[in-house]
Amino acid sequence: MAKMTDEEFKNKAAELLNAGKEKPAEPTKEQLDKVQVIDLAANTLTGDIRDFLLDRVKNLGKPWAAMTEDEQHDQIHAAKEAAERLVKLCCEIIASGGKKSMIGTLVKVAVKDKIQVQIDFNRHDEQRHELMDATSLTVAVVLTDAEIYTGERAPAEATPMQGSLLDNAEKLKKGKDKVTPIKRL
Repeated sequence: MAKMTDEEFKNKAAELLNAGKEKPAEPTKEQLDKVQVIDLAANTLTGDIRDFLLDRVKNLGKPWAAMTEDEQHDQIHAAKEAAERLVKLCCEIIASGGKKSMIGTLVKVAVKDKIQVQIDFNRHDEQRHELMDATSLTVAVVLTDAEIYTGERAPAEATPMQGSLLDNAEKLKKGKDKVTPIKRL
């Protein structure tokens, strides 16, 4: 990988910082249908969650202490969204009890002589063929709601605006910690 010039690095850093500040457009139904899901399974759930968390740590790019406050806020937001998605999928797996299942949205309920429901599923769900083959068979509906598990003990906080690394090094140098002096250019 070729080294970047200082100007290229500055432009790339500005581009990355500004990219996270724009509010993304709402996804279309087609885009939602194509969303990649986290691969979780009931018998490997603990390991799957571990791998999910490790992947996030590996892709951070730089240590927390080296991030600006805005970058930390971006990471907090991304971690919250990832945690919500992960909890939702875990609840779905646990609720299905290891049985084949599809997750859909209850659209309509009609009560007359019997209860009739309309449930919309993702057309790319891997169980779609089994659903079609299950016509006239007995099925079970399990109601799942991850909302009750989305609380937090306390909000995640970013470290307030950090000084420059040189200023921080000078403060450490004056303390009892052993710090190698840095020459200012």
